[in-house]
Amino acid sequence: EQMASGMRFGFKKTPKKALTVKIPSDTAENLKSVITDSVSAEINIIGVSASDKIKIDTVSGGADLKNIKAGKLDINTVSGNLRADGEISELESDSVSGDITVSSAVSPKKLDCDSTSGDIRLTIPKNSGFTLEADTVSGSISCELPTVSGSKNRRVCGDGSAEFETDTVSGDLVIKAN
Repeated sequence: EQMASGMRFGFKKTPKKALTVKIPSDTAENLKSVITDSVSAEINIIGVSASDKIKIDTVSGGADLKNIKAGKLDINTVSGNLRADGEISELESDSVSGDITVSSAVSPKKLDCDSTSGDIRLTIPKNSGFTLEADTVSGSISCELPTVSGSKNRRVCGDGSAEFETDTVSGDLVIKAN
């Protein structure tokens, strides 16, 4: 539409698009890896086992992973929130402002999580043993499991066998027992 001072542009509402992939359950339980890459799509993964890794890369889309088993869960997000539950042996995540919430029925052997302003929430078995190295500028660190403090940034829980490392600027770290 022509206006005295220039042009006016309008946008029509674009239709919602969805891609659904279904695989037989015996295949879903025996995968080596699952890799997804998204800009703004919501990712939902249910009942998948990957002996090597499940890798999620997203910009602003969220991800919801339910009843998964992963040798390694690798998450990279800018502002999308991620929720995962199942059995996760290793967790690696990088986030700018998206929150990472993971509940694992097994204690991860290794955890490496970095966040600018997104929160990291981890729920693990109450008998877990780990050594936590946590650095934050203004975020808070809380842990429901009993820990012995080695220094301001180092805490040991149980036998201290698993390596947990987190770095945040203003994001909080919360570890809960299930």
